[in-house]
Amino acid sequence: MNGVALRNALDLLLDDAGRHRADEAAESWGGLLQLVQNNCQTHEDLALVASVLLITEDSLLQFLTKSLEQQGKGGSKVREAIFKYLETFLTELGPERAQKYCNDVIHICLFAFKREDSNPAKGATFLPLHCILEWHLPVPSEKTAIELAKAYQNAYQRVKTITGTVKGDILQTLGHLLEARPQGFTQSFGFDHLWLLNECTLVLQTQSKANKPDQGYMAGALAGLSLALPQCKDDEVFDAQEVAYQHIRKSIYNVQNLSRYHGLRAALGMLAFQAYRFQEHLLDDSTDIINRLIHMKTQHANKDVRDRSDQALSAVFHQEQRHAC
Repeated sequence: MNGVALRNALDLLLDDAGRHRADEAAESWGGLLQLVQNNCQTHEDLALVASVLLITEDSLLQFLTKSLEQQGKGGSKVREAIFKYLETFLTELGPERAQKYCNDVIHICLFAFKREDSNPAKGATFLPLHCILEWHLPVPSEKTAIELAKAYQNAYQRVKTITGTVKGDILQTLGHLLEARPQGFTQSFGFDHLWLLNECTLVLQTQSKANKPDQGYMAGALAGLSLALPQCKDDEVFDAQEVAYQHIRKSIYNVQNLSRYHGLRAALGMLAFQAYRFQEHLLDDSTDIINRLIHMKTQHANKDVRDRSDQALSAVFHQEQRHAC
């Protein structure tokens, strides 16, 4: 990997932001991305790319900041593409090597979320954020987690222009923050496990009755609910578990009618990791559920759905074995 060429390509992108050239920024970003994809082959290349794009004073994160401050609505497509790339790049780095960049990435995700007017661009800011939070690293700190939760909950409750899909992303994010720093959130704070539990349950109930349910909203609500449940006492979760199971069952039974799969993936993920919560229901439905999971595992076109079906299938089998014993 040629560090000088990488630096030059990044400088072009930064210059576009400084001169308010949103259209040219798309071309500059395309050139930078192609350079990285064609030449980043080794761990040393990854380290070089990370050092240039993420921690230098004039970094890719600085481009995002300048672009948001100076171009307003212009350049949202480029920023959306960059946040999608950041998720991919962090995944390639892995948690150990990515950790030192995570605080800066978290900061820019929140900064961009607050300033973006485009809902697709807002939604893209959650991709690297969720990647980091799912690693269960020492970052963010409790203080930062509280700051994030306040900002996202406030947007969820007050910003009328965000879509259901972005609202679902917020609920999932709040779930990750609750999981990461459960001691930081109490009822006096205005956000705790019961607020998230009740809100996610309500979303699933109301959306399931809608003429055109928002699948992105429901997927985020189910993901948020699955993260809230472990923080709750047994006597707090009965209604939520009932709603969750009915949604999981409906998702599995109606898979042939789906054109997008984020809701199905969320349902399969919850079944895979929390099947024990639905043991009584599975006693009645297990044969049918198992047959449908086997079909998805072997026949579904989407690889992620196949993989999650396999995980869910193992969890259902495990519950059957426990009952037999």
